[in-house]
Amino acid sequence: MVLLIAGGVIAAVVVSVVLLSGANFTATKASSGNVVAAGTADITVTSPNDPIVDADQMKPNSVRSGDATVTNTGARAIVSLAVKGTSAEPAVAAVLTLKIAKKSDATVVPYNGPIAGATAINLGTSSSGQAITWTLTLSMPATVDPALGGKKMPTDFEWTARTP
Repeated sequence: MVLLIAGGVIAAVVVSVVLLSGANFTATKASSGNVVAAGTADITVTSPNDPIVDADQMKPNSVRSGDATVTNTGARAIVSLAVKGTSAEPAVAAVLTLKIAKKSDATVVPYNGPIAGATAINLGTSSSGQAITWTLTLSMPATVDPALGGKKMPTDFEWTARTP
């Protein structure tokens, strides 16, 4: 009986040592002098033409274009373009094609499709102080419904910059 009690005490001590012993080590080091600040996004848009693209009195099979230089005057930013006002004449917006191409590299074409679909065109990231000139080209197909003659669709090109 004494042997059983002694064995039980030894077992209890072994279990206690195994389960209750352990060591955890943690080291912490502060990194001081860090500053977190929100960047500002701002752009200027200039064009030698006003409006950028004169589409007044476009006829079937005609093409009009104009340039706009977008200069990032804030922090690094993602620049985008949206065409507003196309819902006023959806039939015209469906046939009129808008192509946006980088003037310095015509292979960079962020958009080429109906002007109605140009609602949020990502033009890419622009670094602070960077100026990029974009060529906007409007074209009307050779065959157009005669009912569209005389229709007007006042539109605005809305340029936006946001920090990434």
